[in-house]
Amino acid sequence: MDYNSFINRMQIYLESLKAHEVKEFIKALSLIDKAVQKTLATDELTDISPRKFALILNDLEDELKDEMVLLTKAFYESSQAIADYAYTAESKYLGVSIGTLALKDTPMASFGGALVTEVLKSFETNESQRIINAIRLARHQGKTNSQIRQIILGTKARRYQDGITNVTKRHANAIVRTVVQHEASQARGELAKELGIDEIKVVATLDGRTSSICRSLDGQILPLSQKPPYHVNCRTSYILWNGKDVKTRASMHGVVQNQTYYEWLATQDDKFQDFVLGKERAKLFRDGGLSPKQFSDLQLDKNFKPRTLDEIRAMI
Repeated sequence: MDYNSFINRMQIYLESLKAHEVKEFIKALSLIDKAVQKTLATDELTDISPRKFALILNDLEDELKDEMVLLTKAFYESSQAIADYAYTAESKYLGVSIGTLALKDTPMASFGGALVTEVLKSFETNESQRIINAIRLARHQGKTNSQIRQIILGTKARRYQDGITNVTKRHANAIVRTVVQHEASQARGELAKELGIDEIKVVATLDGRTSSICRSLDGQILPLSQKPPYHVNCRTSYILWNGKDVKTRASMHGVVQNQTYYEWLATQDDKFQDFVLGKERAKLFRDGGLSPKQFSDLQLDKNFKPRTLDEIRAMI
């Protein structure tokens, strides 16, 4: 198995581990649902005194925060264990003997440079406060406990997808997936430093869900400091660059010759190109007289920010 194939396989394993971590995280969030239901199972909140309401709400807030802290702490430890697994597996593949991985609390570009622990702490605070504020507002509006329960937990008719706790679960999904990708990326970065390698080759996923940022960065040789993830829910990986390339890579349609995302996209049919790029940008991709590389170069500015369609047209 060549190195590029190994990295692709590791990313597939990583996606599976992300799914598992999301499942466990959201399962643990059910404790929040139970805490809310317990609070709403007694007196009607609109019937009790402001003082008693404040005490009940304070108790609930403390319980939510305690549960959140335990949950994020367990997940953080699990994400570092995944990173250690990735670090060990790659060092074995490369046949190198390295020290024990000791990941630091590092900034996440995908969350504005906040440290991993800061992102998790913000999740704890924001999601707990969102529920507390919703209950406070609902009582002020004179809603019944039953109505408040629906606001927080959602309605059966909509499979509980319309409640505030479902928003919390969506946020959890994004954070868990991004943190796992980040920690695994940091682990590979530590391995690169051990080996004296300071450049990477970006490897995006060749399918229809890859972001505009990752489509354009795919195949580029960048400093180690510019390693992914580049955004929330990023699936892009990288190889440690030693100047040697490979002949093939994986795609949604199986193994293809080694090529960049836009070179690969040029071999797909118009319908798929429209799906990935949008109709106007896809038409420009096909009929603008640009090579895949030229089109790729126009997609991002110097800060890796996607350019608008009007900006691209003006540059052409």
